[in-house]
Amino acid sequence: APEMQCHCPAAAPKTSSFEWDTTFVKMLVQISDRERGEVILEVHDSWAPYASGRFLQLANTGFYAGNKFFKVEENFVAHFGINGDPTVSEAWGMRPLPEDPVKESNKR
Repeated sequence: APEMQCHCPAAAPKTSSFEWDTTFVKMLVQISDRERGEVILEVHDSWAPYASGRFLQLANTGFYAGNKFFKVEENFVAHFGINGDPTVSEAWGMRPLPEDPVKESNKR
């Protein structure tokens, strides 16, 4: 499969909740010079409350804006989450989270 490099836009992702424990985060991505798309992430707070809370906090503050997905496994997962500004990454890295208990698996 061709290597896909996606770029988050300059604007922060949009989040919305439909169930008490589920939030959907839509990120607009630049796949190539000519192709754009969107990724919708379904976040379940009850599956990992600490990690999901931090993810939503980062998404709503624009942490991912303008940053790249650094690895994409087609039809499975896209790895992202490192801010392109080392100062920003370092500031958030100084805020460790407690481990969430394993409640769900990402296996298919």
